[in-house]
Amino acid sequence: PVTFYKPADLDSEHPGLGSVAAGDAVIGRVMAMLGDSPMRASYALIVTYDENGGLFDHVAPPARPVAGARADFFGPGTRIPTILISPLAQPGTINSSEYDTTSILKFIAERFDLDPLPSPRFQAVRSLAEAFGTADK
Repeated sequence: PVTFYKPADLDSEHPGLGSVAAGDAVIGRVMAMLGDSPMRASYALIVTYDENGGLFDHVAPPARPVAGARADFFGPGTRIPTILISPLAQPGTINSSEYDTTSILKFIAERFDLDPLPSPRFQAVRSLAEAFGTADK
């Protein structure tokens, strides 16, 4: 019920290697396949990145002690964009809550009634499940 997909090379959108247009085209094809599939009424496609992409962000990540258990030795990390595409999400909304990539894992664990990961960060982060019902316009 869960698939992780990482586009490679040109489709990766990585600076100096990938292409945003090619990466967007891959996301469009995945969206079309999901929309045409038997799961078209109940899927969640989560598009996220593994770096912040530069100086666009106007908010610094929280530092210790504010970050608490959400931070490891290096801190909680930089903020990264994440896009939630799902017929179960509120259309046309922006959720300004603070999540972590671990929030995706927590959402999966909750959704499929899995044991929580034995990690202080897993316990401390908000679940991405909140993004399905809590959004700011």
